[in-house]
Amino acid sequence: MKTLLLFFSIVSFSNVWSQSLQEANQWFDNYEYAKAAEVYASYAKSNELALDDYKRYTYSQYITGEYAKCLPLVEELVKDENVEPIFVYIDAECKLGLEKYDEAKAAYIKYQSLDNEYNVENKIASCDFLKTATPMEYTINKSVASNSSKADFTGGSFGKNYIRYKELGLDSLGTITESGDMSRSELFLVRPLVVTTDGSVNQIMFPDSIPNISIPSIAYSEATKKVYFTVMQPTSQVEIDAVPHIYEGDFDATTNQVSNMKQWKYSGYSDTSACGYATLNDAGNKMVFSKIGSMTQGADLFISSFENNAWTKPTKLEKVNTPKDEMFPLFIGDSLLSFSSDGQLGFGGLDIYLADWNGTDVGELTYLSKPVNSVNDDFNFVYYSADSARYSSNRIGGKGDDDIYFVKFREPVVEEVVEVVPPFVAKWVDQIIYFDFNKFTLKTDDKIIDELIIYLKENSGKDISVVGHTDNRGSDAYNKTLGLRRANQVKDELVKLGIDEQQIIVSSKGKDEPQVDCSGGCSEEEHAKNRYVIIQLNK
Repeated sequence: MKTLLLFFSIVSFSNVWSQSLQEANQWFDNYEYAKAAEVYASYAKSNELALDDYKRYTYSQYITGEYAKCLPLVEELVKDENVEPIFVYIDAECKLGLEKYDEAKAAYIKYQSLDNEYNVENKIASCDFLKTATPMEYTINKSVASNSSKADFTGGSFGKNYIRYKELGLDSLGTITESGDMSRSELFLVRPLVVTTDGSVNQIMFPDSIPNISIPSIAYSEATKKVYFTVMQPTSQVEIDAVPHIYEGDFDATTNQVSNMKQWKYSGYSDTSACGYATLNDAGNKMVFSKIGSMTQGADLFISSFENNAWTKPTKLEKVNTPKDEMFPLFIGDSLLSFSSDGQLGFGGLDIYLADWNGTDVGELTYLSKPVNSVNDDFNFVYYSADSARYSSNRIGGKGDDDIYFVKFREPVVEEVVEVVPPFVAKWVDQIIYFDFNKFTLKTDDKIIDELIIYLKENSGKDISVVGHTDNRGSDAYNKTLGLRRANQVKDELVKLGIDEQQIIVSSKGKDEPQVDCSGGCSEEEHAKNRYVIIQLNK
């Protein structure tokens, strides 16, 4: 009896593993490589994989970017001199991704002697280049909290605000899901959101003349109040409509509405090319965009100028284009253009580069090394400030398909300079202005000391912090907004008195950091002490 039970147990167990392997192969055939790799790995713990399954397992780990897991698998495969050359290439890619540059170079050279499906000349040169690339010094490099399980990526400036992009779900009834459970979504569309200086986020609305469109880029000209945006129609049965094209329209900044949407003159329809990811300089008279068609090798960057009330015929930005892809250009102020390329020296996915911009053309290129660039695709780099930036990446470890990252660079160490402290600064005491309950207007008797006004006017390089506070009644979000309104009211008063707004840094603590702790309850008089704005001199 025991022997019979053991027999059935073995048969049952064998069937389970057989089903698991069948499931892994199904995931693989459906291009669900991450799920396939997980099942193959579980099976391989107790069973020996057949050669074809072992190769699928190896490829699954590689294609999902799991280079550390893939490398020991592929190293076993390439011991066989008759193995397909693609696995020699994968061996090289894994070693490059794991920063084994000398080993990667040798593997690329070996692949080059076996096959020519992939041109690896640039990869071989990149192995030497990356050995000399100095990592960027930084203090913070993290995925931002607002990333979702779908695609999120950052954009450039948008007037005084900036743009970010979010993938939204669309179900069979045409209902858009912006967050949460998207399991019922049958289509995912990318849409741009405006992020304002006070932190509010609003979706840009487009005419419904073309259904189910994705908008993965948008640029705004304050001079003409026009927007130029990329339109993709993923459900279109017409081949030319399925690729990206540039459209233009009028933009109402009050309602975030686009109207009069139409194809841009050089949208790509006339020469059956794919055109997209347009960016505008601050003056709104230069447009750079990416284009791929019969006259390009891969995707190239083109430039057009707004002259005599019309856009000129685009020409190539020859200094940056390679036989591979140059994409995702973004103007950064008046002196820089960021873009991504897989044809320049680097990790070989889309790497980010900065090009000096002289107003009409690009100059010297700068490669952004780690942590910004990775072995995956990195794109849409823009500065927040002189020492911080945001960018997008599909690197391993993110929340979704693409994620937004924030990086703060370490400032260079400089010799300390002893500065003579003016008497006004030495005796300065932070100024506090109080507000009535649930109000953000200044009282008629509130005055800002004259000495501060004189000091700021005479010292344009100095600045102050204006921080709003509230009592502890109400929600966190409401109080953050109320505190910001109070701080902005004080800022507006300072600007009226002649202070440059660039010298005023506004923020809100809401009900955090009160003068009086009211967690156990407070009198009205005590609550009043927490409704204030503090002016701090940044010494």
